[in-house]
Amino acid sequence: MSDTENTQDARKKKAIWRAEHRGIREMDLLMGSFARQHVPDMDDDSLADFEALITVADPDLYNWLLGREDVPGEFRTPVFERLRQHRPEIN
Repeated sequence: MSDTENTQDARKKKAIWRAEHRGIREMDLLMGSFARQHVPDMDDDSLADFEALITVADPDLYNWLLGREDVPGEFRTPVFERLRQHRPEIN
């Protein structure tokens, strides 16, 4: 495995962990399930978009996902739209 692949693999693992440990349980479930399902197959650009989303405060991201507030332009990405459409399975 090359250094580039190791770096990308480490970024993906970190992104998944951060998505699962946000602080608000509902966001942990939503973001974590999305990350486990989609992050492993993301290219660099999509991963960068997701990494940007996981830096957003939970209340802001929650309101964007529910359509209560407008999504700032820099976050209106295909990854955000996939996240908005994501419905986690609850066991």
